Amino acid sequence: MRKISVALFFTRGVSLKSWDKLGILEREISLYRLLSKEGLNIAFLTYGGKEERKYESRLKDIKLLFNRYNLPLKYYTKVIPFLFAPHFLKAQIIKTNQILGGDVALKVSRLYGKKLIARCGYLLSEFKRKAHGENSPEFRESVELERRLFEKAKAIIVTTEVSKKIVMNRYGVDNGKVFVVPNYVEIEIFKPGEWDRREPNRIIFIGRLEKQKNLVALFEAVRGLDVEIYVVGGGSLRKKLETMARDYRLKARFFGFVPHRKLPELLNSSSIYILPSLYEGHPKTLLEAMASGIAVIGTDVAGIRELIKHGENGILSGTSPSQIRKSIKTLLYDEDLRRSIGEKAREFVSRNFSLRKIYEKELDVYRYVLKG
Repeated sequence: MRKISVALFFTRGVSLKSWDKLGILEREISLYRLLSKEGLNIAFLTYGGKEERKYESRLKDIKLLFNRYNLPLKYYTKVIPFLFAPHFLKAQIIKTNQILGGDVALKVSRLYGKKLIARCGYLLSEFKRKAHGENSPEFRESVELERRLFEKAKAIIVTTEVSKKIVMNRYGVDNGKVFVVPNYVEIEIFKPGEWDRREPNRIIFIGRLEKQKNLVALFEAVRGLDVEIYVVGGGSLRKKLETMARDYRLKARFFGFVPHRKLPELLNSSSIYILPSLYEGHPKTLLEAMASGIAVIGTDVAGIRELIKHGENGILSGTSPSQIRKSIKTLLYDEDLRRSIGEKAREFVSRNFSLRKIYEKELDVYRYVLKG
């Protein structure tokens, strides 16, 4: 088999610059840097303009294909199959990073006769169903896009067994075509710090400040508790949450987006990490918190309950303010329990989600596709 060559198509509209702004650039490219270091030819197809050039040195040997002419998004999307034709001709595999933008990858794979891998960190249709309902146009459109992708793909990558079952049942996909490749954690970076440097009453949340994350319920839950909340991330609810913090007289600090490599310091200054979401895919920040040996609380919803074994490596909570408050109090006043949960969480992530382990799973998918 000749050297494996993969072209990764970014989510529609997403660029290295946008990853950098969100503080997730280093996390998102780690797997592909390792693949490139181990001898694979990797190319990134992004939606960024000329400013993408400044990231080339951080990509090492990864080839960067971007909107060098700063074309309007609609036009750029249409000409991608022709603008980078020499690179697509050389690629063996066309791979999506998420479902959005997958239609462009599908077009390129058909045009050049390349094998397609439909990768989705989360199922777009499930997120649309939960946000808008099964009768919504958003749900129907996402189902149709996934159906077209999954029918033509040589392999489908999902991050959880739950997602695999949905794909098989909803689209009639054969079991052997769907691979579970979870999100990874760089456990050498996200690791426990000194226990006595953790602030005993500090709770940390890392993620988007959107309705899905259920932060209004979290703020209502901690009202009147002697806790300090670190809120890391940005989103449309920030002003509302800041107002709630003032009205409720909460000790809350809003950090906005933080570079990925600075998260371990914030995690290791806290005693409890919480993810109070209404639904999830396969939450990376939860895995990183667990790898850091911090006691974690997550709501008992799909995407979280598959990672947390209640009372052992974390606490599962309901989504209401009273249920979240009860879970926080369970850990807040029991240092021994926090320590025990943190240790087991670290062991769980190290055993199942290290970058090297996920790298091997990723390679297995490429080998399967190229044999067919």
